[in-house]
Amino acid sequence: MELKKVIELVTKRSIDRASQVLSKIIRAGARIEHEQVSVVDISQVTERMMAEGDDSVLASLVNLEGDISFKFLFLIKIEDACVFADIMLRNEPGTTKHMDDYTRSAIQEIGNIMSGSIANIFSRDFDINIMPSIPMVFDDFKAGIFSNFILEGADKEDIIWLIQIKFWVVRMQIECEMFLIPDWKSFTLLEKSMNGE
Repeated sequence: MELKKVIELVTKRSIDRASQVLSKIIRAGARIEHEQVSVVDISQVTERMMAEGDDSVLASLVNLEGDISFKFLFLIKIEDACVFADIMLRNEPGTTKHMDDYTRSAIQEIGNIMSGSIANIFSRDFDINIMPSIPMVFDDFKAGIFSNFILEGADKEDIIWLIQIKFWVVRMQIECEMFLIPDWKSFTLLEKSMNGE
């Protein structure tokens, strides 16, 4: 199985699992739909982020380390993060008008859910142990956060796995983005393992 297929398989299964966990947490219907997994040149995606750099976002950054390793970044617009916090707190959506500690905690929790789901899928389905770090939450312009993410995780790589998802929660569409930067050596080992090499 080629590496891209491995990433797509793990992503789909982990997103499905995250949807189930999120629904239980908020006690309401939550659907996380997998949209696209693609391999893109870092310079191109950075240029795109710079063009969208005026968007204020909250980000949850997680390092996953173990038998394989990669960096995980979750981005959501500030206004959508406020709605998500209201849902988590059982408040009427729109109650939270500005970002606060509850908003940051909600985004930290979604970072926990998504990274934990990825780790569980690797362990259960592929017998590969990885452990997510405690999510770090940042608020800034999208371009600034993404540039730091690239500098920390992709200084020796030319491409990034770009994973995009959308949330639908209690009839309110909340959009967000996820990014992964894999450690190529560890993911190449995974590819060989799945091919029986």
